[in-house]
Amino acid sequence: MQNRYGMMVMFLLGGAMSLMIASSGVYSDEQQASSTFLFMSFNVEQLYDNIDDPNTLDERFLPTSNPPYTDNRVQLKLNNLAEVILSANNGSYFGEGPDVVSVLEVENLAILKSLAKVLNSKISKAKYQAVYLPGVDVSGMNPGLLTKFPIKSFKVHKPYAKKGAWYIPSISGYQGKPVFTVTRDILEVRLDVNGNPLVVFVNHWPAKVGSLHILRRYECGKASHKIISNILSQNPNMDIIVSGDFNAQPEDGSLLAGLSVSEFIERVMASSSENPVLYGSSYDVFNKSLVKKIFYRAIDRFRAEKEKKGVWDLTILKPLEKYYSDIARAQELLAKFVSVNQSFAYRKFKSLKNKLLSEILEKRGTFYYYRDRIWNTLDSFQLTKSMFDNNGIDYVKNSFQIYKPDFMKNVDRKPIAFHKCKRSGYAGTSGPCLKENGQIIPQDGYSDHFPVLANFTVINQ
Repeated sequence: MQNRYGMMVMFLLGGAMSLMIASSGVYSDEQQASSTFLFMSFNVEQLYDNIDDPNTLDERFLPTSNPPYTDNRVQLKLNNLAEVILSANNGSYFGEGPDVVSVLEVENLAILKSLAKVLNSKISKAKYQAVYLPGVDVSGMNPGLLTKFPIKSFKVHKPYAKKGAWYIPSISGYQGKPVFTVTRDILEVRLDVNGNPLVVFVNHWPAKVGSLHILRRYECGKASHKIISNILSQNPNMDIIVSGDFNAQPEDGSLLAGLSVSEFIERVMASSSENPVLYGSSYDVFNKSLVKKIFYRAIDRFRAEKEKKGVWDLTILKPLEKYYSDIARAQELLAKFVSVNQSFAYRKFKSLKNKLLSEILEKRGTFYYYRDRIWNTLDSFQLTKSMFDNNGIDYVKNSFQIYKPDFMKNVDRKPIAFHKCKRSGYAGTSGPCLKENGQIIPQDGYSDHFPVLANFTVINQ
């Protein structure tokens, strides 16, 4: 990309904070709209331009990098992301892709505007506007938002301070220098959805690396909860969607205790504006902790019955079928296991157990940790109780979906990354990086995360 697109800079609070927005147009009154809209949250995996920014750790994304991040590669990345985004349409307000998209890991406004431009070239109705805020993250990966609804206002919140868990510097600081602010700012955008106000938060909490980040994610949750409480104290009926990559499982303390998230709608509805409880939409898929307990109990009984009777009783595992991402694949694993295990073999049994558990967790996985060989639900939506009051904007119950189009998956059904190197091992995920003439061969995929979707009803005023 030879030149950055121009930007319009808005100054709030006497110029103390600069906020940037791309103007791409909004929908007109005569455009047909449905009674629901579609919200996507998508970690797009390091959406960089290829222009060197001395204040950003962007050395891996330059034309001189290995692999080279050329203009063609940048355009391919944008086209691939647009393909994913626009392929999701179910319940869309305008019928052309999601109506709002939280975007994680964006380097700057220019590249987010480039993505909006590609998207807008492929649709004929309402156009996407891009909102981005430059933050303190030294890698340059900050949150942004794409929206077809009019933007009323936007700002950032800093969920950290030089104290407690934040006071210990990050060892991955810029150019080896320790830094204290090791998480992205939280983006707040206020939208007008057909006359209904909506507050959207876009989060990207510290990565799941090191014990300190556990505390830092908890602090992010507490900070977010305080911000939401302040909004609800002024307007208890404000509709709020907390979106993003939380780098935490729904059952982790940073969400449960920090942000005060629950799977029980009764707790959400009984909570106060001063101490709100949010609904975790990913629980629509299932409660991982509960399912793991069911799984291990069934597996233990499965093994005990084999030792007692000398027969593999597959009916014991039948209650697990509803949790498999692919029942046929799970049954194939079981049949193969039984056929080669007429006598009990612990190592093969352990292998079966791990594969079956992976089958279960895949259904709820947005990101796969190859190092730990396990699926994680890092991306989700948390919702205030006003999203269930049959007024203004409401969540369509059980509409939360981890969006996994086939073209995004490799042969092992994991998300195909983009700039990461192709490898020589199975499914291109193990072994050394492949090279050609000394240059690393990159993947040409989409992102290392699957996006998540949810539908919301909107009252046509």
